[in-house]
Amino acid sequence: MPDALILDQFLKRYVERRLPRLQGLAKGEVKLVTPLTGVRSLVRLIEVAGLPCAVIRVLPDSQADLIDRRLRADALVENHGLNAPRLIDVHESRRTGLVALVEEYVHGTHPNPEDLDTPRVEALADAVAGLHAVRAQHFGPLGTASRGDFCAEARRMVRNRHRSVRRWAATRGRAAPAPIDASSRQLAMKWFRAFARRFAHLKEFSLIHDKPNRGNLIFQPDPVRCVFVDLSTLRYGHPAKDLVQICHEILGGSARWIEAFLSRYYAQAPDCNRADYEALAPFYHAYYHLSQCAINCRREAKRSGSLNHSERDRGSHHIAKSAAHWQELLRVLEEHPLPAGTAK
Repeated sequence: MPDALILDQFLKRYVERRLPRLQGLAKGEVKLVTPLTGVRSLVRLIEVAGLPCAVIRVLPDSQADLIDRRLRADALVENHGLNAPRLIDVHESRRTGLVALVEEYVHGTHPNPEDLDTPRVEALADAVAGLHAVRAQHFGPLGTASRGDFCAEARRMVRNRHRSVRRWAATRGRAAPAPIDASSRQLAMKWFRAFARRFAHLKEFSLIHDKPNRGNLIFQPDPVRCVFVDLSTLRYGHPAKDLVQICHEILGGSARWIEAFLSRYYAQAPDCNRADYEALAPFYHAYYHLSQCAINCRREAKRSGSLNHSERDRGSHHIAKSAAHWQELLRVLEEHPLPAGTAK
């Protein structure tokens, strides 16, 4: 990414010259605001008369694949009427090598399990069902056409996450949390490899968000509507991936809201079979906990990298979270044992 001065100049030129022409605004009406939370990349809010009206994301043109996926996602939003913000403008500066993606600002609130009610849960289910109704004969990120064995893709996802856990555990040695020992890691990999065979028959895939966390969903009131944001993560895969993560992160694991959500979802998605979801959901529940364990392992590795041995051995909440998620993963394996002779 270019230095801060080049970025600031690029943004200033855009909001002072290009954007007013596109929106029919007078110079000086537009203001850039830096979001206070939830931003990992260069994102600014565009305000007019003190109110946010658009979001601008700046990317280097070297991230052509990411930019292409966002453009493809916008075409899907328009063609299928998905609940998501539309792109307003795409502007590339060859001089700076920067690309601005400007999309509609979505007014509303992010999900909070404590604030859920029936209208919000139903709106969430409707939005997810609409997304998953978009089908394709291939899987993977937008712009790709992977038609191979989805079983191999599922195993690849697991290997990537498991590698992070294994590498971190190796650096801890005997100080690694008790649940994440070598034997349990080996047991988990055998279970994942064997379970993934159940995906081999899949020939059709759904458009999924892939990261439906609280930061990537917004509820709008009057009438209640659920909107997806951060569309760069869209891909084709199995809908259970989204459904399981929503159950954990949006619905907070509440049995009441999970049942209400799934009942509404399958009522709105007649082509989907709940029995198929129930058969494959254990894989994604276990994968969710594996992913959360891996994320916290990486965070702990980053935190402890600059500490001395005594400080490192004190541990942190990242270690506690890793151990807790690994324990939950083992619980899934215990509740859904594979037939004898299949865990190879």
